[in-house]
Amino acid sequence: MKSSNSIGTRRVLCVTILSAIALGMFSPMRSVLAQGGTLEAIVGVPKYVVGPLPSPPFVYVVFVQGVKITATLPTLLNKQANETPAQASQRKAAAVVAALNTDIKAKIVAGLLGANTPLATVGTSPATVPNVDKSGVQIPGQAATKPNVAVGYGVVVLDGVTGLGGPKDGGRDPSGEPGGTPIIRPGAGSTGGVKASMGGTGAGTGLATGVDPLGARSFVSFGAFESRALDANCASVFDAIAMCPGAYIATVNPIAGQNDAQVFGALAGVFNSLFSVLGFTASYDPLADLLSIDQPINNYLSLFTQSTDAGLQLTGALQVVPEPASSVLVAIGVVGLAVMHRRRRRRSALHAQPQ
Repeated sequence: MKSSNSIGTRRVLCVTILSAIALGMFSPMRSVLAQGGTLEAIVGVPKYVVGPLPSPPFVYVVFVQGVKITATLPTLLNKQANETPAQASQRKAAAVVAALNTDIKAKIVAGLLGANTPLATVGTSPATVPNVDKSGVQIPGQAATKPNVAVGYGVVVLDGVTGLGGPKDGGRDPSGEPGGTPIIRPGAGSTGGVKASMGGTGAGTGLATGVDPLGARSFVSFGAFESRALDANCASVFDAIAMCPGAYIATVNPIAGQNDAQVFGALAGVFNSLFSVLGFTASYDPLADLLSIDQPINNYLSLFTQSTDAGLQLTGALQVVPEPASSVLVAIGVVGLAVMHRRRRRRSALHAQPQ
């Protein structure tokens, strides 16, 4: 027969393990996040020249198994007269992949990533896209596929990705790329979806100029789209897909002097007025300086972000959302932590009483 002290010790140990789960020490969520998914990011056409210094470089940040990987391009040409849009996209994609792989290899040597960690590769956007809605259901009465306006564009492909970093992680895209369209496709049963956001360097930072680097009126776009929104029949240019069926994208023209919070607040208002009836809402977190779609996006949706304003540093950000079972276990761990804390306080109070 076990003593009451032994039973009490076992109870404390049980709660401690639950608490460790809440803190991530034995967390199923950590395991899920470590698995990540496959990043498939269509690379848009660079509109503006990047670099050389002191102009800011192009910086692309991803997290592989939770480890930060950074691709920095000090210089990058815009689309040249002798290039097609697809060729310019492929050139940029190749430069980004080479820089990503340089940092991945460095992290492997440093022991932060396993020796078998996959490297990034350059894919090619296909000639057609599936004609399915946001739930993956084929559109009734229409063909199974549609022509793809981004045919031949470069695609950054990388496995084990748990997130795409934004400006607060050092990410920056001064190339004014039309349509950052990344998606993290999760492995089976490994995630509850992806949180899609657009972020800046701080709510009170940024100072919109109202114009782009070429002097034209600037705009900021945010939202998500189904693959059918890349239909070549309804979008003559990549950054016009907001006009296509299956696109849930809001656009505003910043006013000179506006900061991140004001621009994101306006975007959230436009997005919600257009798409709340379709089941999509967006909210802005001033502490994180993130404008996010409230509903996790799935395999059939991609994030769309674009900012052409010369005074704003805004880029897309993605984060893998843990599957519901993991979230429940973490919540249980938090409860266990609270229970253990109350027991410790009660025990301390009993010991403090005069004998």
